[in-house]
Amino acid sequence: MKVLLKKLFEYENKKHIIGKFIKAYGWMFFAIAIMLSISIYLQDTFMGIASSLTGIICVILTAQGKKSCFIYGIINSVLYGIIAYQALYYGDAMLNIFYYTPIQILGWFVWKKNEDRNSGVVVSKRMNRKQLAVLFIVTLSLTIVYGYILFLINGRLPYIDAITTILSIIAFFISIKCYLEQWILWIIVDMISVAMWIYYFIISDGQLVAILIMWLVFLANAIYGYISWLKRNKKNIKKFSENKSKENEISHL
Repeated sequence: MKVLLKKLFEYENKKHIIGKFIKAYGWMFFAIAIMLSISIYLQDTFMGIASSLTGIICVILTAQGKKSCFIYGIINSVLYGIIAYQALYYGDAMLNIFYYTPIQILGWFVWKKNEDRNSGVVVSKRMNRKQLAVLFIVTLSLTIVYGYILFLINGRLPYIDAITTILSIIAFFISIKCYLEQWILWIIVDMISVAMWIYYFIISDGQLVAILIMWLVFLANAIYGYISWLKRNKKNIKKFSENKSKENEISHL
């Protein structure tokens, strides 16, 4: 009987571990499989596939609050920056090469400092109204200025390119600071980027389909990331309130 119970416990434990793994990484493997299948079928470039692969892994690990996302993010930033430059999306190219690549290193150390030691997941925060107002004003101002610069150097879709670039800079900065609101900005960026790469896909006779798929995955993942971080933030608030109540009870004794 004891042997039977032991085996049953081991089975349930393994089942729990497998279920937990599938829940955490199933979406990532599914997205990668779809991207690779379509890209290989349409004979996409190696650089396009490699950029998409590392990008998908990066954003999914980001949504899960894992600091390992920055390792894949560095590789993705370099590859995507080269691809965007070749497609005449200069704003995207400069963003990835001169901003994303070096700041990913900073992100690793900041997230390491703010992660929960038990779960290995970063602790999320929310912005207040004053911070949101400043965020809106800065975003609008920088978009207008940068869009004009891209227009002067004959970039493709300069103001749309500028919106995605500026929003991405700000979204990435507040993601390093562990703010939940980053996902709202990423959803906007991803929607615009999908439109940009659909346009390029049409005018280039189906080139770089892997990049288009990557952005579609980014959009779906940004929605998932927002929901995931929102739930995590509510848990953090509840945990903080419980700890505060315990402290108050102890202080009254």
